Amino acid sequence: MQGIVSILQKGGVGKSTTAVNLAAALSEPERGNKVLLVDLCPQGTASEHVGVYGEYHSNEEVDSLAYHLIGKGKGDLRKIIFETENFSTIPSHDSLFEIRAELEMMEDGPQRLDKVLRPLEKDFDYIIADSPPEFGIITINAIVAMKNLIIPILMEHTSLRAIEDLMDQVEAIRDNLEVDVKILAIVPNRVLNDSVTQDVKEKLEGLPVVDFDIRKRVDLKKAWVTGQTIFKYKPKSDAVEWYRKLADVVENGGVKIE
Repeated sequence: MQGIVSILQKGGVGKSTTAVNLAAALSEPERGNKVLLVDLCPQGTASEHVGVYGEYHSNEEVDSLAYHLIGKGKGDLRKIIFETENFSTIPSHDSLFEIRAELEMMEDGPQRLDKVLRPLEKDFDYIIADSPPEFGIITINAIVAMKNLIIPILMEHTSLRAIEDLMDQVEAIRDNLEVDVKILAIVPNRVLNDSVTQDVKEKLEGLPVVDFDIRKRVDLKKAWVTGQTIFKYKPKSDAVEWYRKLADVVENGGVKIE
């Protein structure tokens, strides 16, 4: 089993869209992969993207991944796995907001997600996590458990600063928790053809950036609104091919830097 987290401590860069559509690409029947999507963002964007947000949040007494993280789960974690399109999903829940302070106080707090998901390792070829937009205990758990990072960015200078901050934080996790963390790919998202884009691309040279762009497409927004991946919403969209290319990068071990 390989873990992957879609991550950047910046909102609105396409982390959820990347996680969801990468899960869809990796789980296409011809690839033969069993894929689990784990929504770790309390806002539940990825859960909404695959159509399980409303049903899951309608029940206040429901079990959730958050309770399992602090040792208060109500049973087998598999009972909160939903089947969504060709892959499975553990949805987000409001309780992720509630348990953060308690998780920070636990001696093994940064490793809790890794321990909770370990029984599922033989069930899936890939576990893909969508992380929160801020760097905190949930995001640290995602990095420690998944170990492989996909970094969606907007082609703006603020994304460059966010990447620098993330790399500093990853280095601290490597040193303090002795976790081998790898950046599989940096993915330019909602790309426009302008001078700022070109300038940012030049500044990204030497980093593991994919050799294609996820361009701005209205259909990606419409797919999210309807609770579907782009693969189901519009299978002939050019965006489908972009996420297939990203799945190829993942299956080949990440972007190779020459």
